Amino acid sequence: MPKSYARIDDENIVREIIQTYVDESGVEYSIDQMFSAEFRESLIEITGINPAPTERFRYLNGSFHLPVSEAAQSTKEDLEKLRLIAYAHPVTGVDRYFAEVISLQAEGFAASSNEVKEAKAKGLARKAEIQALYPYPAE
Repeated sequence: MPKSYARIDDENIVREIIQTYVDESGVEYSIDQMFSAEFRESLIEITGINPAPTERFRYLNGSFHLPVSEAAQSTKEDLEKLRLIAYAHPVTGVDRYFAEVISLQAEGFAASSNEVKEAKAKGLARKAEIQALYPYPAE
């Protein structure tokens, strides 16, 4: 079964998409070379990610993001959709932090408690990061 990997540079930008094939004995090969375990560790598997990232996508906090240059050309409505998708991501989004705030308050924690304040601060910080990834165009 073919697999796909992304090679990420020091700035977390996808520089290459590598397709591999696994032979009957389980050895993984790319078109150019034998696919060593050491080389694979330097890559991020993208098999099954839909839509698949392309070169120039940025890899941050465990997920792929639209290239900044392309985001700058997007409309405010497009960017708002991308922000909403990023906010809702179950692992890297902000919704999980705000759900934790609601859960803590439902369990009886006061809004002024350290636990609630910490979860809220994490959510607001992540929200600011996402907004920086998808800035609105200048009007």
